[in-house]
Amino acid sequence: PQMPDTDGPAQDPAPAPGYFPRLLSAAAHVTHLASDSVLERFDLTRDRYSLLNRLALSTADDTALAATTGQPASLDSDLASLHSLGYASRNGQGLWCITDAGRQVIECAKLAEAEITLDAEDSQELRKALRSLISSLRLDRPDGTGNRRS
Repeated sequence: PQMPDTDGPAQDPAPAPGYFPRLLSAAAHVTHLASDSVLERFDLTRDRYSLLNRLALSTADDTALAATTGQPASLDSDLASLHSLGYASRNGQGLWCITDAGRQVIECAKLAEAEITLDAEDSQELRKALRSLISSLRLDRPDGTGNRRS
């Protein structure tokens, strides 16, 4: 096959250093903020939610929970919080287990997080944040003419 005749050598677009990772970072940040907002509805933090999900898998003692969650410093206060909220309790053997309320709150949090991904207002916030980030990058066009918007 013959190559089409061009006016000059093909030019690849210039790479945009940091552009894609910064977009991913901004999207992740907005997603984390939305996720934190969902968890706050149920008086949970990410660490407590992670701990609750761990308890949903099986009962465990404090040592096992500290090892699997990687949060030994805050474990006692997180477990106390989950217990006071009625999401976790100790069973007859002294092991921590999830309660029915804990299972329900996990399901509610998952549904609420799924809702956020579909929420038009949050999508608008993400788009606005991404537009702002893209504008702040002030990348030059590959042809060198510049692409600055104010």
